[in-house]
Amino acid sequence: MTNKFRDMLRTLLPAAIAALMLAPAGCAVDDGDLYDVSELGAVKKEYIIPAQRGSVEIGVYANSDWQAEFVDGYDDWAAIDNASNSNDGKLLVTFRTNDDFARMAKLRIFSQERSDTVLIKQRGAKTPEMTLPSSNITVKGAGGQIRTQFRTNLDMEDIDVEIFYTSNDEGQWIEDYEYSNGYLFFNCTANATEAVRNARVMLSFTDGWGEKLSSTLYQTQANKDEKFGSVVDYPQLRLSTGTVTQDWLLEGYIVSNKESCNAGELPQNTTTSFGTDDPSLKTAYIESLDGQYGFRLVCKSENDNIFKQYTKVSIMLKGTMVAKDEYVGINSYNISGITSNMVLESEQFTAADMPVKEKYMAELNENDIYTYVTLKDCEFPVRKGSLTPLNEGYTPLTKASRVAKYPTLIRDRQGNSMYVMTNIYCPYRRDGSQLPYGSGKIKGVIVHETYTRFEYSKSNSPTDETNGNIGRYQIRHQSKGDLYDDMEKDFDNSFSALAFEMRYSHIENNKALCTLDGVPGYITTTSIAEDAAQAITGAADWSDLGPCGYVDKSSDPRNPVVDYRKKEQTSNPCGITMLTSDGGDTYTAYFDNDAKGHVNSILGEGLTTKYNLSIATQHLWNYDDLTDGSDGTADGFLICFSTAGITTDVMSMQVASYGLNNSPRWWKVEWSDGGTKTDTWHYIDSYTSAIAENWNNCQFWGLCGPKYSDIRLPLEMLGKEQVFLRLIPEENATSGDEKYYNPGKPINSSCKSYLFYLGIRYNK
Repeated sequence: MTNKFRDMLRTLLPAAIAALMLAPAGCAVDDGDLYDVSELGAVKKEYIIPAQRGSVEIGVYANSDWQAEFVDGYDDWAAIDNASNSNDGKLLVTFRTNDDFARMAKLRIFSQERSDTVLIKQRGAKTPEMTLPSSNITVKGAGGQIRTQFRTNLDMEDIDVEIFYTSNDEGQWIEDYEYSNGYLFFNCTANATEAVRNARVMLSFTDGWGEKLSSTLYQTQANKDEKFGSVVDYPQLRLSTGTVTQDWLLEGYIVSNKESCNAGELPQNTTTSFGTDDPSLKTAYIESLDGQYGFRLVCKSENDNIFKQYTKVSIMLKGTMVAKDEYVGINSYNISGITSNMVLESEQFTAADMPVKEKYMAELNENDIYTYVTLKDCEFPVRKGSLTPLNEGYTPLTKASRVAKYPTLIRDRQGNSMYVMTNIYCPYRRDGSQLPYGSGKIKGVIVHETYTRFEYSKSNSPTDETNGNIGRYQIRHQSKGDLYDDMEKDFDNSFSALAFEMRYSHIENNKALCTLDGVPGYITTTSIAEDAAQAITGAADWSDLGPCGYVDKSSDPRNPVVDYRKKEQTSNPCGITMLTSDGGDTYTAYFDNDAKGHVNSILGEGLTTKYNLSIATQHLWNYDDLTDGSDGTADGFLICFSTAGITTDVMSMQVASYGLNNSPRWWKVEWSDGGTKTDTWHYIDSYTSAIAENWNNCQFWGLCGPKYSDIRLPLEMLGKEQVFLRLIPEENATSGDEKYYNPGKPINSSCKSYLFYLGIRYNK
């Protein structure tokens, strides 16, 4: 009973008695019944004390005489100095040093009518250890004595051993366990059947606080023919979806690398969280010994994912589940329920021992999914920013969980493109390294994944099967070397050249000039409005190479330990290497940032002008502008460049685009010989832009960074002193935090659209 409650009771009781004295005689109550309220209780029910000797005071609430005593004779290491007292008070318990494991005493406080119990938990100088270096062991069918390493500082008589037989046999085939010199020994009877049998041995210890420590050993015994099952081939297993009931073994090479944090997809469970369970840490990829087929392995827990890259393994499949992935039009398969005890053999190899599988993007097929592939003649065509050019305010680097992964554009010599997938926990995704600007080989595991922040369905339905479709194949790197080791660093060592590029914003007279030295060209708008001279403005973007953000290791152990904050500095020492438009030299441009990857402007030693990193416009619409005969045509970005003297078999445009809430998302690309609306414009292709994620109303289709798109350009544009592209909204509809597709909310001039980068490449 608290002091506050007791004082209130003592205040109310006299008034209650007075009222009863005025009541009729038939309702009389004896005064003593009201005052006979016994109270007794400890202030706290539990006290944790250190291992070193000392004392602890225990507060007691009471209104009568009371005593204290230890239950079950715990007075061998603790003593009560004042075991008797009256009313509210304290008792003092002294205790000795604990050189052993944690222990606990129960203290009983009692009066004539009531009692209470207090737990006194003393830490120990020793911490109990009970570790099985290997959690699984295989046993010959002939049986006999087996052993496994077991590290413990406990006496074996204090350890409980329970054996659970998990196969469909009569059990009782494990006998006479004992511990000696760091090993557990068991005797196993012979297996006279054709079936493999399994058991689980659980070792547990309950400490003095009542807390349980346990370790589990999984045992698998071969059948009478000393076999653990028959090897199943990959095509056969794909046709056997459901629970595996046969004693099948799957052999292959593990091609994933758990340490990259990019071995599997990190799902976005809600718009603002990844959930407590991270399937990517339980995912591994296995390919057949000839490299032709692959499976996605989903382990029961992160600890069960014991797979190392480039190991040849043999896995028992009985009891696992084989299923087809839930992707529309894609035949790929996963095996779930894998535990560490199912791994019978594991032999380490190297990357050089893996099956050689080099392909162009166009040569990929469904059998390549979940296998390790080298993509030939590739390049990162956007020469700007990091592997994940995002606003880090939305990522775990700043304690947010609003973007789980990011697709980065790559293309190859044949003119095809796809995305590199990177989880937000990947430790090298923004470590200060510039992406290779030359060409070469990119390696990784081929996957098919969706990404709603790039693409959603115009149905606005979360169950629409087309949501997130960003291409038939993507590639997941398993180490930083997959992206860097076989790629040329410098752009001069690439199979492609540039006819136009805007890497940063150098604006003159409403034109963002080409930032290649000595190369003509510009970006402006198609608008003929009176204020068109103000249409193109400079803007910031998230092209800081990093490091940026900060890490709270205690709250998220997957993040690196390094503190990435740069706020105490006046400029970021990483910088971005830029080619200036007026000197022909290469400079490292330094810029101020907000520790979230955001770059406001660049200005470095040797640069005479302060540049922005991108451009923006609000003058894209003008659907009612009929003065030049272009009825119903929206305005947009206009790109002017030259193709004179260029001979090539592939030409394409790469654009990094982004729009504010309720700006246009659906765009089309057209070309003409002139640059006016009355010219004949030829349709090339359509693409979608990213739309800003709204912190206060996040949706699965919002993004905290740009979307990269690749558009193949017609060769009819070659050989021209001037040729024009226009990027204009495809329809009068917007996208935002209300709806992905909102034709009921027409485009207006209040929302900006951005170009973070635009390049036009051709094969040399």
